[in-house]
Amino acid sequence: MKKIVKPTHFLVFLVIGFLISVASCKEDTNCTVQVFVKTKADTNIVVPGAWVVISKTGQVGDSGVADGNGMYTHIFPLEAIMDVKAVDNSTSPPRIGTGSIRFWAGHTVRTSIFVQ
Repeated sequence: MKKIVKPTHFLVFLVIGFLISVASCKEDTNCTVQVFVKTKADTNIVVPGAWVVISKTGQVGDSGVADGNGMYTHIFPLEAIMDVKAVDNSTSPPRIGTGSIRFWAGHTVRTSIFVQ
């Protein structure tokens, strides 16, 4: 026996196929950045409470305090290349470290900043 596919069934399958293909093409553009603040004298020692600034001249950035593990995390909406600065105010004079980081869409990017 031969089965005949009705045009309405074909149209329903076509629409469902189109919706599935469009939904699967969404890209995650968020970029998660993790900055680890460590001492330059001993790179195994983390610096909790360090002030971290992620910025670029003329561009929006972010700043905050590293947690108890010396890590600062932030999610940026788009890819970018930014400067990172960490300041440890627990010493006198304060210890400072700088670097740069490249954000990749859909990835978690980690970097270590060494203060001295």
